[in-house]
Amino acid sequence: MGRKRRDVEISEEPNDLSARNLFTLTFALALGAYLFTLAPGLAPGDAGEIIGAIHSGGTIHPPGYPLFAILGRIALWLPFGGAGWRINFLSGLFNAAAAGVIALLVHRIGRQAWAGFLAGGLFAFSPLVWKYAVVAEVFGLNNFFVALALYAAASFEL
Repeated sequence: MGRKRRDVEISEEPNDLSARNLFTLTFALALGAYLFTLAPGLAPGDAGEIIGAIHSGGTIHPPGYPLFAILGRIALWLPFGGAGWRINFLSGLFNAAAAGVIALLVHRIGRQAWAGFLAGGLFAFSPLVWKYAVVAEVFGLNNFFVALALYAAASFEL
């Protein structure tokens, strides 16, 4: 049952349809921008090592990032793009998903879809997130899990 504020009932749960649309819009916008600027292959920094290790079945430098390596091996099955592009795409995919979850989180807390969209966009297009979303890096997977954990915590608290 919802709370009452000034004789208006406020739903405890965001509208499922608007939440789904908010996630989809934020995710699609971020992923589209990432795809447009995605590195086509090897990039400087750890990306080359990560792509090489995943492609050859080796181990990434410590701590090894086993989940990202397994998901990278699955990403190599994509029927398009080179090996480097496919693993770079995986980073963009997880960062875009994190932006979508952040949009849902803010929508859930503030009950304003525009605030959620703004928060997800600010996250997705912040310089450091974008920098690591277009090359093979493990930060996107971490961002996604942290966003999920925050959303789960807000779900229990609100």
